[in-house]
Amino acid sequence: MPVGLLSDDQVRAYTAFEELPSLSDLEKFFFLDAFDRDVIAKSRQDSHRLGGSGSDWDGPVQGPVPERSAGGAVAGGGLPG
Repeated sequence: MPVGLLSDDQVRAYTAFEELPSLSDLEKFFFLDAFDRDVIAKSRQDSHRLGGSGSDWDGPVQGPVPERSAGGAVAGGGLPG
């Protein structure tokens, strides 16, 4: 949220709790039922983990590599990359 339009008091109130939340408040907002745990388990597959499928990218680049001009631009109007 942009805070440039808020007063200093509003910024302080927006960025911090007035008092620590109670355990019952935390349980109410962070309770995970069986459905929630099932959704999370489906998203934690090995194929979704960082570096899990790096072997897919080990091969050579497919197709010709575009030539660069003296100014660094890629021939044919593409973006340098």
